[in-house]
Amino acid sequence: PELEHTAAYYASKKQYDKAARAALYSGFVQQYYNDNASAMQSYKDAEYYGELVGDSLTVAHAQYRVGKLLYKEDLAKEALDILQLSDSNFGNHYANKSIVQNTIAVCFLLQGDIDNAETCLQQSIIYARKCHLNKVKRKALNNYAVLYQIMGNYDQAVLCLRQVGVEPDLDDNELLMLNINMGDIFVESNMIDSAAFYYRIVDSLLPESRAKTETKVSAYRSLSLFAEKQGDTMKALRYREKHEGLVYDYMIQRQEQAVFHVQKQYDYENMQNRMNQKLSRTKNIIAIITVLFLGVVVLYFYRAVQRNVPGKQGG
Repeated sequence: PELEHTAAYYASKKQYDKAARAALYSGFVQQYYNDNASAMQSYKDAEYYGELVGDSLTVAHAQYRVGKLLYKEDLAKEALDILQLSDSNFGNHYANKSIVQNTIAVCFLLQGDIDNAETCLQQSIIYARKCHLNKVKRKALNNYAVLYQIMGNYDQAVLCLRQVGVEPDLDDNELLMLNINMGDIFVESNMIDSAAFYYRIVDSLLPESRAKTETKVSAYRSLSLFAEKQGDTMKALRYREKHEGLVYDYMIQRQEQAVFHVQKQYDYENMQNRMNQKLSRTKNIIAIITVLFLGVVVLYFYRAVQRNVPGKQGG
């Protein structure tokens, strides 16, 4: 919690470079604990302080984070504006620009702007290949698959996903998501046997998978809908129960994180209050000692003067 106060401290000292970075890091922590409103303010503070000292890289990171939060709040148009500023401020930092271009593409997709989305995805892949960012390249290919799926071009969508599938370093989350997406596309293109093949892989991966909870939620949702489509009500219900159980556990986890963050903030404020009270008592004690000391000094000089006054000597 003390990190939240660091930016203001550095700003009060006019050390705006440190204030910008402190605000950015504070935003990361607040976002982790799902305090998105505070995180948004921290990122805006980082942007402001960064601009004061011409730190375009910190400004770019802050703007990207603001854009991501706006995108998650379904404010794609507002997100686009700030993300494009972020891309400009990243300059020649192609690794960062690859990530930003991919996110901009998603915002265009949400607005139904296929042409601009495709242009951004192409650029994201170019940057990713330049910097050997395989994970970012795979994200862009996944979004390419979504783009083709929206257009009804299922063959191209599958081709994009197959390019992801040949990568040697897929993590658990990517592997599960790949097979979910393949199954979903084949269902939509009415190729039921192919869909069933990929959904069986999804089902086999789930028990031991270390994928994100959100990905597992998507998996059980797709499996439930497919079972229902196949007329297997019992299996559909079983998958639906697992889906809802994960959603509940995820919500509880997020609430616990938020409560933990609030509790730490409360503990920090209590500690600060105790320290301030102790400091106040210490200042009072010092003030009393100082007054007593000055009183002794004054009395000493008064008596010294009295002894030196003519007619007062010799008793």
